[in-house]
This record gives sequence, C-alpha cells and structure tokens, in this order.
Amino acid sequence: MKILVFVVVLALLFLPGVLALSEKEKAIQEKLAQISQQEKGENEGFDFTGSLILFGGLFVCVLIGFLIVKRRKKNLRRAFGGAQGSTSGMKEANEVANQEEQIMNYIKGARGAGMDDVDIRANLESAGWKGEKVDEGFRRA
Repeated sequence: MKILVFVVVLALLFLPGVLALSEKEKAIQEKLAQISQQEKGENEGFDFTGSLILFGGLFVCVLIGFLIVKRRKKNLRRAFGGAQGSTSGMKEANEVANQEEQIMNYIKGARGAGMDDVDIRANLESAGWKGEKVDEGFRRA
C-alpha cells in the first residue's frame, strides 16, 4: 500500500509538468502549422519568374520569325531588280516562264502532228519568237 501511495504522490507531482510540456508541444505544433500554411499561401500565388521566362522566350521566337520573313523579302527584292519595281520584276519572270511554256507546248503539238523540227523552228521565228527562246523550247520539249 505504501508503494501505491508513493506512486500516486509521484504522479501528482509530475503530472502538472507533463501536462505543461504537452501544452508547449501543442503550441509549437500550432506555430509550425501556421508557418506551413503561410508558405503554401505564398507558393500558390502568381509566379512572376516563370511567366517572365515564358513571355521572354515567346518574344524572342516572334522576333526571330520577323527577322527571317524580312530577310526573305529582301532577298526576293534583290532577285527581281531591287526594292522598287519588285512586283514588275516578278511579272516579267512570270511572263518569261509563260512564253517558254507556250513555245514548248507548240513544239510538242507540232511534233505530235508529224512536223519536223526545221519547219517548227521556221514557224516560230516567223511568228516573232526569238532564236534563244526557240532553242530553249526545243531543249525542254
């Protein structure tokens, strides 16, 4: 019985200290939970760094695309007679291609009808076609 009384007395002496310690632990845990919630709240906000990188990369891609298109236009203008009259240069190139196609079609049709190349050449030159274009037509036909 003495042992039981001794254990009860010890329990009564140390119980308030144990309870106080557990209350301190609870307070610390609550404080940690608040800090954790604050950190989560900060992380859930808008991420400016990622957005800045994304928009910066997009801007660079658009800029590169613009420069490529500009360079191609410049090369086309250079190929067809400079910046002024570039559309007329393109029209001239289309006309030349169209004339060559007409000559080739005539040569193919005349050959199909049984004409020889000397007569075909004579007909083309009498119609006003120049010798260079006629020669090119014969080569391509």
